[in-house]
Amino acid sequence: MLTFLMIWGCGGATDPIEFPDGLEPLPVDNTAEWPANNTEAINTNGGEDGDLIWVHARAYIHNTLDAIYPCLQEPEINLDRQEDPQWSITRDVEEGYEHSYRLDITVENILTVEYEDTWRHGSVYDEDDVRNRTVTAWQMTQGNSFMTIKRGSLVADVVEAEITSLDIIYEMDVALPDEEQMIRYLEDVHAELIACSDGDPLPPTD
Repeated sequence: MLTFLMIWGCGGATDPIEFPDGLEPLPVDNTAEWPANNTEAINTNGGEDGDLIWVHARAYIHNTLDAIYPCLQEPEINLDRQEDPQWSITRDVEEGYEHSYRLDITVENILTVEYEDTWRHGSVYDEDDVRNRTVTAWQMTQGNSFMTIKRGSLVADVVEAEITSLDIIYEMDVALPDEEQMIRYLEDVHAELIACSDGDPLPPTD
């Protein structure tokens, strides 16, 4: 998607974008269906609401939540590696969360597009102090003239001892909406989380 945006001209920085306090998932009903029989797969559904383009996903990974949670914090999984971005990370940018960081991202093609994404992660524990849910929230907190909204949430829940579910909401407001790119990104994240949690290298980009 960013490749197409670049033909429009250079995207200058805009004012900072507020990231509301908290670690709640985006308040949207997920319209994707769960993969049948807890299959290690991902289902997606997408659409548009005015200027907002959205993609919902539901997926399973056949691994423990404790194995997956560190992978959810990996910048290379958070990033869209297909765009071959240059990036840097600043950790602990916000107080009150288990993990928080900012990714400063630059994508170069014909022109250069720069933006910042801020990420938060946290856990929920049961009465036996066992982690049974994690919540990841991210939002673009410094955009450009092409992108005004880029945000999402991912809730990971224990289904069985070796099965974890992912409930994902992803929203953007961009100059040239690209639902297929958003779906491909979430499919990549799912594949990367499977590889990472198994201790394998991330899949190669196309």
